[in-house]
Amino acid sequence: MNKTIEEQINEYTDLLLKWQKRINLISPETIHSIQERHINDSKALLNLLPQDKKILDIGSGGGFPGIILGIYGYQIDLLDSDYRKCSFLKEVVRILKLTNVNVYNCRIEEYSGDVPSIVTSRALASVDKLLGFLTIVSRETGVQGFFHKGEKWEQEIQDAEKKWIFDKEVFANPNGGVILRVENIVQRKMKA
Repeated sequence: MNKTIEEQINEYTDLLLKWQKRINLISPETIHSIQERHINDSKALLNLLPQDKKILDIGSGGGFPGIILGIYGYQIDLLDSDYRKCSFLKEVVRILKLTNVNVYNCRIEEYSGDVPSIVTSRALASVDKLLGFLTIVSRETGVQGFFHKGEKWEQEIQDAEKKWIFDKEVFANPNGGVILRVENIVQRKMKA
């Protein structure tokens, strides 16, 4: 019998709490607010992402937003360089039977999966660094990035614009912060 989305999310949450005792998957301060802080925050992407595009979630860690997107049926690769976190993600994929989700234990420069149309990330790096990561995985094809950003998002964009030219759109995240969509990324030519 197929489980409902809500049942899958509950099972995922149980696994997360079980593994959290051994490895740090989420900030200990947010354990009591997993639904609001992590799950609902990840769900904010559901209205922004097309269902028919290949997605790569970089720095997947505890699986936000990647596992949530996978539960909702998105075709997604999860990438993290931490072996223990990837072991957790693989266990979630196996138990929930998420055949639409692949886990890659590597650095972004070593990713060998399909070239994505969309890259997501939550709490991984500054906008400047994320734009660099996008240029690596796009392999000259161009991709869109959807990044969860916190209260310093405006400063991060200003800092990134010193090094990059890119189109952007900012969406309010009902759970706090914003979701930044970027595309058409070109590195600025630096003066010699």
